[in-house]
Amino acid sequence: MKSIYKNMVNRSLIGAAMLLGVCACSDDHFDIVADPTGGNQTIWQNIQANEQLTSFAEILKNTRVMSDERDVKARQTYDDLLNQSQTLTVWAPLNGTYDAQYYLDLLSEAKALWSEDSIAAAKKEFVVSNQFVRNHIARFNYEGGQGQQDVRMMNAKLCFYNPATQTFNGVPMSSEFTSQHASNGMLHYLQGNSPFAYNVYDYMAFDENLAQVYGIISAEDNTVFSAASSTEGAMNENGEMVYVDSVYITSNELLSSSNALIKNEDSVYVALVPSNEAWEEAYEAVSSLFKFGTSYCYDWNSEDGVFQSTGNNALKLTDKLVSDPSKTRQDSLQDLRTRYGIIQNMFFSPSVYRDVNRTDSASVNHYVQYADSLNNTKGMTFYNKNLGGINPMFEGITPYRASNGYVYVMPHYTVDPAYSFLERSEMQALFLVASTNGCREAKGEPIFLTDEDRNPAVKGEFADDFYTYFEVNGNNQLTIRFRLNNILSGRYKISIQMAPNRIHMSHINTDANGDTIVESPKFNARVLSDDLKTVINKAKNNVVINQDQIETIVLWDDFKFPKTYVGLPDGYTSFPVLEIALTLAQQKTGKAKALSIGKIILEPVRE
Repeated sequence: MKSIYKNMVNRSLIGAAMLLGVCACSDDHFDIVADPTGGNQTIWQNIQANEQLTSFAEILKNTRVMSDERDVKARQTYDDLLNQSQTLTVWAPLNGTYDAQYYLDLLSEAKALWSEDSIAAAKKEFVVSNQFVRNHIARFNYEGGQGQQDVRMMNAKLCFYNPATQTFNGVPMSSEFTSQHASNGMLHYLQGNSPFAYNVYDYMAFDENLAQVYGIISAEDNTVFSAASSTEGAMNENGEMVYVDSVYITSNELLSSSNALIKNEDSVYVALVPSNEAWEEAYEAVSSLFKFGTSYCYDWNSEDGVFQSTGNNALKLTDKLVSDPSKTRQDSLQDLRTRYGIIQNMFFSPSVYRDVNRTDSASVNHYVQYADSLNNTKGMTFYNKNLGGINPMFEGITPYRASNGYVYVMPHYTVDPAYSFLERSEMQALFLVASTNGCREAKGEPIFLTDEDRNPAVKGEFADDFYTYFEVNGNNQLTIRFRLNNILSGRYKISIQMAPNRIHMSHINTDANGDTIVESPKFNARVLSDDLKTVINKAKNNVVINQDQIETIVLWDDFKFPKTYVGLPDGYTSFPVLEIALTLAQQKTGKAKALSIGKIILEPVRE
């Protein structure tokens, strides 16, 4: 069985190479012309009457018209479909030109499994339906007297039909049998099996080494019947509509949230997928970023600068087995976020690559392997830790070329979370202010420097000449709390961009005689958990502010957050805070009553 599958992959490479990058065009429709060679017969009747199509006929009779691989309710078979009045075109392979027994064996295996495991049976049967039967049938009528035509098959694959060269999808058409008009379409004859080109999704379903990932993705498939897209027949004895052709629409929330339509034959994707063996490595690396705590304060009140739901009203997670469905276990939430996190970030879209011919596999693959950074479909940036060389994520992997992209199967998980999941954040202090105390302006005063008020004695630049000025109100300690967003339970370098207050001419401090007071301010910094009380790690006290230039001050080189704030249950938002304080003692010794802050910068710790 495995060797046959491998042969199928090799054959499908030809078709995949032909299909990649070709945009879909509308199906051409031609009027049916009855003729004495079968025009008064349906396609099925013509197939049944041909002794060279007995194997094909046997497969059609035993294969249901399924909506997806989990469809156990379908009853109509393809012989019945091809006997209906709707217009179809069939390219039928002749006996002895392909391995018909392989498909017949799969159908026999599915039949034997049916009473024991209907889902497993349906999956086997769907292989025959999707990869063989629907790969030879198209809706509408494709005649042989036209030029080359792009044909969208029932399985959504795009194939080329060229009457001039007498080929379909690269397979020669029969010289013995002439294409036949039928009452419901056309019947062509092939000297072989039309190669099935796996798309990214198909390939994950096919490759047994990707069963772990595919199982998680396919479990999210949701199939619903579409009456609007189906062909109505007649009412049954119960007054219910019986559909001649039932159309089902399948959606997948996991793929949708990834912005990766990997079933779409008109798109191109690069998938970086951990093998079954690499899954445990991936899980270990990513799960460490989703360590949940037992309690989270939430429901932030921006007016008062506090969380409203605290203490007994905080979000509670448990590390114990519970029967109460309202309580969430930490480990189950960690497991969910880990699995989704790995899969949602596996896909890249070459359509956004600059100056890359996405129809050229060499060009696409060279780009993804050597680019300094890649944005995935979820918006996360993956950085190349081997700048100038091949990205370790892709090194040593030969991709499978699918009908809509490329699949890199990782034998080991080489995605470094510090270069992907843990993202760098740099934001103006003004937009991160959670609360202030002892500050003249509740959120600080935004300052735009101009040539007139910029002190040329201070070196350096602020981005867009913008910063925030926090001035002490009266005789109080100045406390500023900045919210730290999207924090995972990982290691971060935390920095703050600061300037001497005298960078603005009007903020130069003078005494009663008008003489300049030389400031030498220091401040304290600490990170508080969401309860706004618990200090995480060790605080930094008496941090010196350079009085000659704008400076980015590293507060902590390696700060470890013990719990994640990303991935909380829907409806809950929480965060830790960076607290900056200018005490009364520091105001006195430093002769300063204000702090000038540009940005708060968080960076992943990278080895």
